[in-house]
Amino acid sequence: MDDLKKLKDGLKDPVIVLASFVRRLTKRQQMLLLGSGLVLSLFFVFLLSRAIAELLFVVAELVHLGGIGILLLKLRAKKTASGISLRSQELTLVFLSVRFYCSLMMEKDIHTLLDLLTLFATISAILYIRKNLMNSYSKNDDSLKLIYLLGPCALLALIIHPAGSHLWFNRVCWAFAVYVESVSILPQLKMMQNMRVISELFAAHYVFALGCSRGLSFLHWVFEFMTNGVAVYVSMGRGFWPLLVILSEIV
Repeated sequence: MDDLKKLKDGLKDPVIVLASFVRRLTKRQQMLLLGSGLVLSLFFVFLLSRAIAELLFVVAELVHLGGIGILLLKLRAKKTASGISLRSQELTLVFLSVRFYCSLMMEKDIHTLLDLLTLFATISAILYIRKNLMNSYSKNDDSLKLIYLLGPCALLALIIHPAGSHLWFNRVCWAFAVYVESVSILPQLKMMQNMRVISELFAAHYVFALGCSRGLSFLHWVFEFMTNGVAVYVSMGRGFWPLLVILSEIV
């Protein structure tokens, strides 16, 4: 009866049951169990890190989409484009169009769909400003010429682009999209510097959303390197391309 009572009491606490089971094992069996537990733990951490890295990249794109969506809603509600750089929006249109084409040719995944949605939102914002809000658009303050940004990006893409089995043209386009995305915020920042005082806070909120998106992209690469280390760098190709693409993602 005493043994039965002890058994029932032990079964009430899974920790006691587990501890009792481990104590009955030999030293060799205990070491084998510990080693297996560590391997499984590392395996699950590896899977979780990969999942987190991919999730962060998707969330970064969703934040970008959300930022442009909120911008479009605010433009319609406030009826003003004060503080918004049309040239930044046009650069966003350029890199999203090129990236969508590359994604369609080379990947066809969730990022393709998110790029398409963000592209539609960007086109809508540009058309709405051009058709309805040009009287409030500060053209003189939006002074950074696109050719000064697109030209160097195109030249750099021709010189430094990913290696691989994809068509040369597609690989150059992919590099061009990466470089243009990294500089697309510059006209907006230049405009805010020229204006000194932004009368509409939603312009600053939009820039903040873009900053959050880039921050999440940076965290994506942190988890990528935590998971795969140098293999991530090696898998991206040879030459300066891996370094430039990583730098462009965290700028």
